[in-house]
Amino acid sequence: MDELLAALQAKQQGTQASASIAQRQQAQLQRVRVFHGVCAWAGGQLEAELMSGAWGLAQADPADVTETSPQQLWQQLSTSRRLRWL
Repeated sequence: MDELLAALQAKQQGTQASASIAQRQQAQLQRVRVFHGVCAWAGGQLEAELMSGAWGLAQADPADVTETSPQQLWQQLSTSRRLRWL
């Protein structure tokens, strides 16, 4: 009987842990950020910026846009070890 009770309690704890994980995942899915902007260059401007090293590439990480505040995003990305300046 004790073994049955222990098994039922373990099952309940596992179910509660799964529910907690599901709730956290659901909360993350409800947050959406939209970034919108427009870029325009004069003739040769983009090429000059690329040649001067003003552009960089970084490996995408979902945490950048899901966990970093919009106010800190540029600072974090521009100092990231993932950033490779062109």
